[in-house]
Amino acid sequence: MFKREDGYLMQFVFVLIVLFGIFAVFSMNTARTSMNLVDVTIDNEKSLYYAEAGLNRYLYFLNADELFYLTEQSKQMVNKDIPFEDGYYRLQVFPPTDGSRILKVRSTGWVENGRKVTVEGEFTKDGFPDYVFGTNSEQLASGQEIWWADGDIVNGNLHTNGTLYIQGRPIFNGRVSYSTGINIQKGSNPQFNSGPPIKARILEFPPTDDKIKNEAIANGYYFRGRTCIMVRGDRLIIRDRTGKIEDLPLPPNGVIYVDSINNSIDKFGLDTGNVFISGELDGRLTIAAKNNIYITGYDPTKWEHPEQLTDKDRTKGIVYAKTPDDPECDDMLGLIAGKNVEILHYGWLKDDGGWPESETRRERIGMFWRNVTVENDVAINDINIHAAIFTLNGSFGFEKYDKGPYKGYINFVGSMFQNRRGAVGLVGRTNGYSKNYTYDERMRSVAPPNFIEPENAKWYIRNWGRISN
Repeated sequence: MFKREDGYLMQFVFVLIVLFGIFAVFSMNTARTSMNLVDVTIDNEKSLYYAEAGLNRYLYFLNADELFYLTEQSKQMVNKDIPFEDGYYRLQVFPPTDGSRILKVRSTGWVENGRKVTVEGEFTKDGFPDYVFGTNSEQLASGQEIWWADGDIVNGNLHTNGTLYIQGRPIFNGRVSYSTGINIQKGSNPQFNSGPPIKARILEFPPTDDKIKNEAIANGYYFRGRTCIMVRGDRLIIRDRTGKIEDLPLPPNGVIYVDSINNSIDKFGLDTGNVFISGELDGRLTIAAKNNIYITGYDPTKWEHPEQLTDKDRTKGIVYAKTPDDPECDDMLGLIAGKNVEILHYGWLKDDGGWPESETRRERIGMFWRNVTVENDVAINDINIHAAIFTLNGSFGFEKYDKGPYKGYINFVGSMFQNRRGAVGLVGRTNGYSKNYTYDERMRSVAPPNFIEPENAKWYIRNWGRISN
């Protein structure tokens, strides 16, 4: 006897129909959810794109006017919903303060009725303090090339507007760039530890130092003729060309300018716009000279004969109260010379000019009196320099570097940009100084007061990132 299976079949079909129905509903819901997620993702991407557009729009205006952030037009753009394509962006601007080179812009973008995305960008301008060592030309005034060679170590970025000359095995621990060319002598093996050298645009020198001069006249200190400065923390002992000594605080805007009275180029001339400086700085200061700046190893406001200078008058050079790598260090010095920044080697200051670089004296040697030439060498061993240095038409160097005994090291921390590369010693450590140069990393973000900038300085976004979603 056979059983009918029609009932089982119907039940099976019914179950299949129900399962297919459930699957269809699930698929539709999944598709709808996926479509919603896609829509949300697209909206988020658009919001991010609109936020980025806000940063780039502000950058455009900055490069049309480097002080755009101070203008009324900038104020009209801030904290307002600005339409862009299918949505909006809103800007907040945080101008640089206290010598900062960083301007921050926060931009929030969103689509209509969509989720907001906020990004923040750090804007800065390319400038001379970006480099531990930079030059307009890697040649002496005579046209002789100066080569990077064995024993040279550069701890920071290096740039020349001219041609870079390399021989042997110098070590470059920062980025290396040039604007004209690079000449690596055959058989050389330089180390480029931050990547191969790159060709970059010229950083144009300003034609004059009038801008910094005007800053000093407006709200700083302005002197004419030879000026000697001993830095004592946040005070300045200044002795002018007449011999008058003043004890002054740091200038209100942090700027000192020393002008020439005539066209004299006499190193110790009373009318020459030269600065002689030494000491220890606690604060922020920029000193500019029409002519030369001489860094001394003794207090330059003491005008005794060099033989009378004692250890009490001796300094370390020109340094900060706290070491530059101390997180609490906010000291910063700028030295800007119309011609050269040099370490003083021979001679010293006095009321009516200077003590000579060498003197002939009668000295008794055994049973006889003879004429003996004595050098008035005032350069100290192992001098220290903490500063951002810029030479408009000259170089940084050690005067008469090829004369006298070996002096040890120039322990330099900061940034240095010269019109022409200067010399500080001879290869082989027979005369002059050896170089121990280190970049002051703070100068990526902060510069000395009213420090000089390239004529073609451009704003760019140094880095940016999303801060909310």
